[in-house]
Amino acid sequence: MSQVSFAKKVGIDRSTLCRIVNGRRVPTTTELGWIAKGLGMTMDELMAGVHLPEEVVRGIAEIEAMTERALAAEQERDALRAELEQLKANIVETEAMTERALAAEQERDALRAELEQLEASMETERATVRKERVETVERHQAEFVVLRASLYEIQQAERAETEAREGAAFEQLQAVVDENLQLKGEMAELRSALQATTSKAVQLRDQVSGGLAASIGVALGVGLLGFAVGASTTRH
Repeated sequence: MSQVSFAKKVGIDRSTLCRIVNGRRVPTTTELGWIAKGLGMTMDELMAGVHLPEEVVRGIAEIEAMTERALAAEQERDALRAELEQLKANIVETEAMTERALAAEQERDALRAELEQLEASMETERATVRKERVETVERHQAEFVVLRASLYEIQQAERAETEAREGAAFEQLQAVVDENLQLKGEMAELRSALQATTSKAVQLRDQVSGGLAASIGVALGVGLLGFAVGASTTRH
């Protein structure tokens, strides 16, 4: 693997890695950790195979100690800052809760006054409603009596009208029945007259047939007689 590829792999600038490899730059603890991780070993394993001057080793140790102290200081600072922010948030929340409590008390007092006023108004309105209800009930009762009387009159009128219509319809039906009976009698008379006429027509037909036959016989006899007389005269 080239230095360029290794530098990209461990996240160190190529020129920085080149100076570290050539001994022109002392790597930081972080850079040593990156290099060791890129080589697949621990930083102790990496340092075990490197012979550094004692000054460099002490400097690295001091740098590591300072780095640890700085990290601890930063962590403590961050913790204090977070605690301070939390404290500020608690103070703001407490102030907000206090304001909400005061507003709730004011709203409660306002609601209580409004409720008392509403109760007084409701009592007055309740009395008015009771009075109006009594008057309404009495008015409805009076209207009901009038409506019941009107309904009775309407029912009586409808009953009378229905009876009148039924009587008229019955009379019309009776007249139709009588007319049908009369028509039946007339039809019977017409049927009897038709039978009598038919009998007379048959008798006349028989008489006509008999007379016609007699006339034909007479005519035939006269004709034959005339023929015989003519023949006799011719012979003589």
